[in-house]
Amino acid sequence: MIDAGMCACVLLRRGPGKALLRRLLKETKLTCREIINLAAYLASLHDIGKCHPEFQRQDCGVLTEELKNAGLFFSSGRRFHFRHEFYSEKILKRIWKKEELFPEDIAETLARVLSLHHQGKNGESCSPADKIKEKWESAQEVLENDMRRIFHPPTFGEDMGIFEGDAFAVSLMAIVILSDWIASGPHFEINTDSEDEKTYIRQARHAAQKAVRACGLTAPREFPQPDNFCDMWPMIPRDSLRPLQSECEKTDFSDIRLLLLEAPMGEGKTEAAIYAAARMMAGAGKDGFYIALPTSATSNQMHGRVNELFALHGLPPSRLLHGMAWLADSTAQDNNTNFEESQYVSQWLMPLRRGMLSQYAVGTVDQAMLAAMRIKYGVLRLLGLSDKVLIIDEIHAYDAYMSSIIERLLQWCRALDIPVVLLSATLPSAKKKKMLEAYGAGDFTSLSGYPLLTSVDSFGNVRQTTVDAFIRRKYDFKIRRIMGDNKAIANLAAEKVKDGGCLCLLMDTVRGTQELYPLLKEKLTEDTELIIFHARFTAERRNDIEKECIEKFGKNAGGRRLKKAVLLCTQVVEQSLDLDFDVMITQTAPIDLLLQRAGRVFRHVGTVRPLHIDHPEIYVLVPRSREYGSVGKIYFPLLLDRTEEFLSHSENSNIRVPEDMRKSIEEVYNEKGMMEELEEWGKKAFSEKLQEAQAQSVTLPEPDPEYFFALAMRGSTIFSGGDEEGSPFFMSASTRADADSRRVALLTPELFEKAEASPQDSSIARDVLMRSVSLRLEGDPSGAAVEGERLLKGCLLLCRQSDGLYYFNNSTIIINDDTVGIKIIKKGVM
Repeated sequence: MIDAGMCACVLLRRGPGKALLRRLLKETKLTCREIINLAAYLASLHDIGKCHPEFQRQDCGVLTEELKNAGLFFSSGRRFHFRHEFYSEKILKRIWKKEELFPEDIAETLARVLSLHHQGKNGESCSPADKIKEKWESAQEVLENDMRRIFHPPTFGEDMGIFEGDAFAVSLMAIVILSDWIASGPHFEINTDSEDEKTYIRQARHAAQKAVRACGLTAPREFPQPDNFCDMWPMIPRDSLRPLQSECEKTDFSDIRLLLLEAPMGEGKTEAAIYAAARMMAGAGKDGFYIALPTSATSNQMHGRVNELFALHGLPPSRLLHGMAWLADSTAQDNNTNFEESQYVSQWLMPLRRGMLSQYAVGTVDQAMLAAMRIKYGVLRLLGLSDKVLIIDEIHAYDAYMSSIIERLLQWCRALDIPVVLLSATLPSAKKKKMLEAYGAGDFTSLSGYPLLTSVDSFGNVRQTTVDAFIRRKYDFKIRRIMGDNKAIANLAAEKVKDGGCLCLLMDTVRGTQELYPLLKEKLTEDTELIIFHARFTAERRNDIEKECIEKFGKNAGGRRLKKAVLLCTQVVEQSLDLDFDVMITQTAPIDLLLQRAGRVFRHVGTVRPLHIDHPEIYVLVPRSREYGSVGKIYFPLLLDRTEEFLSHSENSNIRVPEDMRKSIEEVYNEKGMMEELEEWGKKAFSEKLQEAQAQSVTLPEPDPEYFFALAMRGSTIFSGGDEEGSPFFMSASTRADADSRRVALLTPELFEKAEASPQDSSIARDVLMRSVSLRLEGDPSGAAVEGERLLKGCLLLCRQSDGLYYFNNSTIIINDDTVGIKIIKKGVM
């Protein structure tokens, strides 16, 4: 109990609990010492429910006999699953009422918080039998009194509402959980035989400081506060500053809590966002930031860019945080610590998986979304974010399901005073309004100007500033009615690069790229390099292709840039990847996504183009009869129809950026359409409402400033599943509406045997996961497929058979082709 209390002290003084400490200092009359003493006292009491005969007899041996002999154990004969944390709540409410330590409503909240330090558990709590109840309750009161004497919690008055609301409750809950884990973990060491309480307390305080530091939960170094933009980004000369960046430099960030940057590609949004985040860190008293991106690929690239910046300022590297990021971490390990939640602790506190608790991290938006979801220990993510600025890139890129979760996350960010920076190139005004209102923005009308900076201060006031564009381009969109005719598409691609140039050929499905590949191979000349890139490659192969694309089409390609090349890909290059092409052919998509894709054409100033390509051309493939097939399952057909109609008008085929960006998007997304469209708009609205309802069922409630939501949820499971089910990448919570895929490892017989025999070996686990891929498979796996354990939990292991194939079940075969990616074949359809 003393150990846990001391860990709470350190977490508030030097760790991720600093944000809670600052908030309570600002919003209550308590001093710094009083707040820390209160947190330590509460953390020390989280396990007081173990002072009960049903818990103490769990050793089923000598202790049970000693309790019987001492008259301290009496069995009713009824068997039940005793949960000590639920009993802690009962004990503390009884003692606090008797001692009048807290007002009743605050006592209710505090006791309920402590009852949830083990999440997703089921069971009962009851008082000891009447014959021995008085003796056990007396022992409980002695324990509470000892903790009160050691940690000196403050005396409470009636006017202390900050201790009742959701923001306080979830922050305290996370502190208690971390304190419990660290005090019970391998880093907490006390070497003393002394029975002197003062000696033990002194050593426990020192051990807590060492353990929290060893777990990497103290902020290592402060990010330098730049006097100006070029101090932060010394590689950007002052005369090359984009107008967006100059406006950020002039902005007073002392009270800005949300900043939305709307600008086209090439305007320096990323650099502006990180500069703004640094200034917002100072204004809000935060110690770090988390950059959230749409995909693992974009996270990997951003992680490299951030670490280059950190190296310039003498900072240690930031953390990379996404499902497969741990593969890059040489310190990943399986922890066999023997206490109740050791499988979670080993993941949260090993060097990589504590990413959301680290000072600076880069990863997928999913990792941030989990903070607002009802998952086991998701409150730790909220705690990690509470001392950071959250940056979310490509905010326009998410469907109604994900957007709804992000909106709930923004509500919690507002409640926890987490500043947020949002970035978008193409954001419809309706979506913009919902995002800003989620963060507490008052009434406002979005300006038509573009690029645009929009800020929300701590009072909800909205300020919008239009800036000039640094780069002005005109994209020439050309409709081609050959979607579905792969021979015609291959011919068009070959024609576009016959005299040189780098072409991006973007298909909306993996199957589309795989079917088109052999036709392209046949049509392209031998001196044309053909690369295929999509999500259905093993992790190892996908990493190689990603690096190859960045080397050959990236900003620093230089002499490595290919003279004649076709990148055949899916939407993996649509978001945030900094690639540059001379021309693009793309299957149809809503106008905002087409504009996003167009940003990959003529992207980098100074790139040498072929003489015959003098302006950016985007060929949009549409079907002859508006039957969209599988593409219509990805994008709403009405938006595809409207996009085609819009681009078919000659005055719209040449879109100027930035001048025409907002007008183009609003015209396609305008719901005041023709009468015959009303039914289709209704279908779209219904589909989005359904996704929003699905999202609401998995998210935390909207934060209440005066009432802890868990008080009204007794008898129900508040936190279910978990995003750390014993595996570094396993994620049972669904952050995406169609996330019914699972990770499958395609292994050689030798590696399959090793994975079965040694699932706790981190080097074997890395080899296995580098050969894994996320697949959507129908039906249940056959007996030949093995569910991974320990570090491989959540991954399905398949062994390559003598015919070179992998058998998921009797009807589904998997082919691993390093050239075109993994194919899923139904028997009889090969």
